[in-house]
Amino acid sequence: MIVAVTGCMMGIAHSHMAAAALKKIAEGRGFQIAVEVQGGIGISYELKPEDIEKADLVIIASDIKIKKEDRFAGKPVCKVKVAEAVKQPGRVLDKGLELLNKWRKDK
Repeated sequence: MIVAVTGCMMGIAHSHMAAAALKKIAEGRGFQIAVEVQGGIGISYELKPEDIEKADLVIIASDIKIKKEDRFAGKPVCKVKVAEAVKQPGRVLDKGLELLNKWRKDK
C-alpha cells in the first residue's frame, strides 16, 4: 500500500494532476494507493488513518509544506516537487520504491 500527498499553493490544478498521475501509474503497476491533496483550499481526500497504518511507502509531491506530516513518522517518505509527479510519475514511483528497499535493508 502506498499513500501520497500532493500539494501546491492553490491546490487546484497541479496538485490534482499530480494525484491523478501517481494514482494511474501506481494502479497500473498493481499497487494500492490513496492520495490526499493539499493547498490553499485546505485538504481534500484526507488520508484515512487505517491507510496510513497499512502503508509501506509515503510519497509527498509538493511545493508547499504539507500539514500533518507527523502522521508518517516511522515510514519511508519520498519527497519530490509536484511538477515531477505530473511530468514523470513513473520516475517518482521508482524513486519511492528504491527508498523503500533501502529503508527495509537498513531497518
